[in-house]
Amino acid sequence: FRKALEDPTQLLTGAALKGTDTTAPLEADSIDEVLALLSYYSTSITYLLSKKDGDRLDQSIVSQLDTYLQKDGRPPLASERMTGGTGFETIMEVLDIVENPWNEEADEKILKRLIDREVLEEDVTDDVLSLRNTLEASLAETNDVVDSDQFEVERARSGEAVQEALAWVLASRLNTITATNMIAHGVDVNRFNMMTFFGMPRGTAE
Repeated sequence: FRKALEDPTQLLTGAALKGTDTTAPLEADSIDEVLALLSYYSTSITYLLSKKDGDRLDQSIVSQLDTYLQKDGRPPLASERMTGGTGFETIMEVLDIVENPWNEEADEKILKRLIDREVLEEDVTDDVLSLRNTLEASLAETNDVVDSDQFEVERARSGEAVQEALAWVLASRLNTITATNMIAHGVDVNRFNMMTFFGMPRGTAE
């Protein structure tokens, strides 16, 4: 997210991918397309065999992963849990967040939390929300008013502090879910594109 917002040309041409398994130009015409694609893979789900495993994993996220990420200048993981003991309303809220990450009120709360933690300066708030709203509008299929070019103009004009702040907001959305086999029945979410298994499932059906 940060590279896409701060130096989109390097990313689109593939120059920023040096050191990975490819340096080919991305199959995208504009950086807002790249940001949209990244959002499809920014929420991972971990399939648990038991609630006890979930306790262990959640503790590991807080005590190990978050510490590592913060040392590397990255946001801690925003995590939720979905098990048989999770209330129906909570499950629906989590699924709504995953299915529709472009929630202005939720992003405002994330921005406020980052400011309260002194990760970001308060004076960027208005500019970050403005750039965020332009990005959302450029990605909307039914919007004929704001396009990729308009987003790029506003992104370039916004400055590094605002670009970095928006990257923090996008990267601080719900990005990991730990879940038991309750998600194996009737849960179909397009943005569940990356799943890991915490142990081998006991049954072939799982």
